[in-house]
Amino acid sequence: MPVLAMLGVLADVLSGQGGALPALAALAIAGLLAVAVSAAVRAPGPSSPAGVRTALRVSVAVTGYLRLRDPAAPGRPLSRAPSA
Repeated sequence: MPVLAMLGVLADVLSGQGGALPALAALAIAGLLAVAVSAAVRAPGPSSPAGVRTALRVSVAVTGYLRLRDPAAPGRPLSRAPSA
């Protein structure tokens, strides 16, 4: 339904003419459709290779920092006493 027709239906509902329930249902469907279209328009596009590399670099840096913070982290070598 075009927007002007939906506004006409809304005016009928507010003025008390016609069946209110089908008009409100049509208005709700049109509103949900408008929200879906606007969300689809704003959807992010594919990631650039540079952005993927940056995200991987940040992830590796954070993971390395967490390994240093936790002495019992998996894969971390156990500390040894100095040799005499």
